[in-house]
Amino acid sequence: MILIAIIFGIVISTHSRTAEIHSDLQRIKEKLGINDEDEFNMTDQEIEEELEQFIESESDDMDTKKN
Repeated sequence: MILIAIIFGIVISTHSRTAEIHSDLQRIKEKLGINDEDEFNMTDQEIEEELEQFIESESDDMDTKKN
């Protein structure tokens, strides 16, 4: 029974610390002006546009390295 109580305490402590770290991270992002975009729920069109931008920037980088 004591072991269960200790494990429960560790789990609660870890959860509260994780929540505190998440809160701190959000404040840091806010101060730095970083947009917290929901990248996991992107539409296919948004993914394709992002990939096209990435490919264009990579090809531009390759062109500047050649010159």
